[in-house]
Amino acid sequence: MESALRIGRSASRTALEGLLILAIFLGSLAMWIGLPLGWLWLVTRVVKGNPEAYAAALFGCPVTMTLLGMLLARLNSCYLTLSGGHPEQYRTAWLESLSGDRGRRRPRTVLETSMTISVVIAIVAITVWFFFYAHSFWPGLPAP
Repeated sequence: MESALRIGRSASRTALEGLLILAIFLGSLAMWIGLPLGWLWLVTRVVKGNPEAYAAALFGCPVTMTLLGMLLARLNSCYLTLSGGHPEQYRTAWLESLSGDRGRRRPRTVLETSMTISVVIAIVAITVWFFFYAHSFWPGLPAP
């Protein structure tokens, strides 16, 4: 009976860890793709002769990205606590000596990995959009 409870608790913990990983990854995608697109969409709806809307978007987008980043850091902390991977205090690489005191590399967290993947996806998406779907108004090229 006790092993069944342990398995059930372990399965629910694994499911919660998976949900946290999914939330972190989707939040990372939303941070680099969803929020900028959302602010652009909002500005196109509001701007009708109101140039201050662009300034609001230039201020609002980084602020909302920062707030989402803080939420993702909190989710990552919850994931590390749940999975038993307590975050240790590491010195950043540029503060460490370049001598032979090279220890083992610290493992990457879920947040670092998902941010890296989502930034690469965002860069590829904007590159594909720019070269294949954006209308060109450059001199010498045909206008749409």
